[in-house]
Amino acid sequence: MRQDHNDREKKLSTMTNYQKVYKYRVVAPTVHNSSSFPLDSILRKMAGIIYLFVVALALSSVDADSYCQLNNCKGRPHTLCLYPSPKPANQCVAYKSASLTEEEKNEIRLLHNKLRNRVASGRETRGINGPQPAGYIPPLEWDEELAEIAQRWANQCTDGHDQCRNVERFPVGQNVGRKGWSNGYNAKVSEIVQAWYDEVENFDSQVVPSFRSSKKLTGHYTQLVWGETTRIGCGLMRYKRGAMFTVHLVCNYGPAGNWLDEPIYQTR
Repeated sequence: MRQDHNDREKKLSTMTNYQKVYKYRVVAPTVHNSSSFPLDSILRKMAGIIYLFVVALALSSVDADSYCQLNNCKGRPHTLCLYPSPKPANQCVAYKSASLTEEEKNEIRLLHNKLRNRVASGRETRGINGPQPAGYIPPLEWDEELAEIAQRWANQCTDGHDQCRNVERFPVGQNVGRKGWSNGYNAKVSEIVQAWYDEVENFDSQVVPSFRSSKKLTGHYTQLVWGETTRIGCGLMRYKRGAMFTVHLVCNYGPAGNWLDEPIYQTR
């Protein structure tokens, strides 16, 4: 993001941008080691293809205890187990809404797919050693189970990532970001998604065949365009954070991306 002294925008080394009018923050994404989840690469690919349609049932009837018993959290508490109540936490001061509208859900999904297609078609020229190579990146479908888990974490109005958001089908990745204004809830969800994608400016295209972590903030971008990820579900909280009217977005992705030493997507 450029500096604009007329608007008194300041860029901090923490990758947090502040303005007199608004502030924006993204949370460092999760990087996975292939050994940290009991499915090997082939099984995770299969898990991305197989979708259990039972999640189409009303998720309000899902028993939180079933998430407490998941064996793929490796001892970490699952979000739906740790926070069984769907109500916003006490720290969500003067919250306005704790959900996405259908229009916002479509906006998020369509923008993700537009950006994924931009990379897949070879039209993204930014980045280190750009342009980014063309390849196969399938479109994302909305997933209500992932969305429920994302919403439950968003309802906590806290920084960082939850400890476990996995589902029986696959491990789950996550992007988190927020944007605030001093004069009302003016931030759009698309602005947060676009900020994740714009990390492509710091991304080295030579990493595409074998993902590795970077000192620069690029993990939101790599999760957004990860080729084996096929499903997305997000949650939103609008609440007061100090003097700021804050829009807090959490998006969960399945199967998870950002696996060390694996291709971000298959190039042409």
